[in-house]
Amino acid sequence: MDQKDIGSWSTMQMIENAASLDALQECIMRHSTMLQTAGCLRHVAAVEEKKEIVADYLQWYIIDRNSSVIDRFKDGLSALQFLTTLQQHPTLLTPVLCHFEKRLTGFELEKLFKPDLSPSGSNRRLKESQTVAYWADYLLDCEEGAAAVSVEDVLMFATGLTSLSPSGLQPLPQERVPG
Repeated sequence: MDQKDIGSWSTMQMIENAASLDALQECIMRHSTMLQTAGCLRHVAAVEEKKEIVADYLQWYIIDRNSSVIDRFKDGLSALQFLTTLQQHPTLLTPVLCHFEKRLTGFELEKLFKPDLSPSGSNRRLKESQTVAYWADYLLDCEEGAAAVSVEDVLMFATGLTSLSPSGLQPLPQERVPG
């Protein structure tokens, strides 16, 4: 959030918190340039009108001032009929296009790493298999809160990511299992 956004947010809070008509009118006059730019500057006769001013400003700030950018984005999506498909089946691509916080499990983190194991049947492979089992146990301890770090901490250490993106992690990390 840049300084301009913070100023807009602060102004909207002041308008929203105005307790009297005089306080509201004074706040509107102090920020008249900003409100005029958004097309929200008007004479108020009641303190209840503050909600309309805030709603109108937010409509302008979020939607109206960005309408050309939104239109260009929609045009790009329409080029390959992607927008039409997305409108017809909005839930189909939600898991891929929208990020949502989901608690990472030890099992999911374990699946992210593909160990580079020695040939099956070798003495080294036996030790590597034990190490992989210890890794799985450690991740389970992390998930259950029995370790000093969380599963997310392990992900951050190994990949630099705080969470997984909706599209997953490609390429998958590889590890050489000490044996």
